[in-house]
Amino acid sequence: MEVKYVPQFLKELKKIKDNETKLFIWAKIEIIEKSGLYQMQITHDATYIKNYALYEVRVGKKSRNYRILCAIKNNYCWLLHLFFKKTQQIELREFKTALSRKNFI
Repeated sequence: MEVKYVPQFLKELKKIKDNETKLFIWAKIEIIEKSGLYQMQITHDATYIKNYALYEVRVGKKSRNYRILCAIKNNYCWLLHLFFKKTQQIELREFKTALSRKNFI
């Protein structure tokens, strides 16, 4: 599956200081490109969120708990928003950010 990014996603990625975390995020993106989101759902690395028509991709371990919110549009996987997950549930503002970016693709 071909992956595309909104410019804000790359800005969010650049803000991460830890290079190991950045490499881990790029590795997840590579998995999306090679296997697709369906395969990631099978391995529990991604979840489809019906209410928002978005996928949540889990990235990281314990202290590096990042999430990618993405959407499928025109046979592309659009990476919309990258953020550090601080609480057990994703905050509404994170979904709003991804949805506002989704409107421009």
